[in-house]
Amino acid sequence: MKAMYPLVCVAALDACDSTTSTLGLNGSITGALKPGMTELQVAKVSNNRVPDRVVMTTCGAETPNPFACKVFVYEGALRAGQYDPKLSVVLEDVGGQWSVSQWL
Repeated sequence: MKAMYPLVCVAALDACDSTTSTLGLNGSITGALKPGMTELQVAKVSNNRVPDRVVMTTCGAETPNPFACKVFVYEGALRAGQYDPKLSVVLEDVGGQWSVSQWL
């Protein structure tokens, strides 16, 4: 019976982590994002995952008031037999602090 105990614990821990396995890494981030989140809060909900790319660009170029924005790009990938789609998190500078405005 003692030999089975570690296996039961591992199986129980694996079952508790079903959010990441069913949603994928990017899906779990998407589900936790909220408008107005700071970069630090995005890092926290992504378990400190570093984006694959960070793009500094101008958003709203077609509007009368374009503004600087930063895009965190988390590339899509095949993980555990399921495709985890690409995620782009757009942040804008609000009063000197970068905050989430949208995600795609």
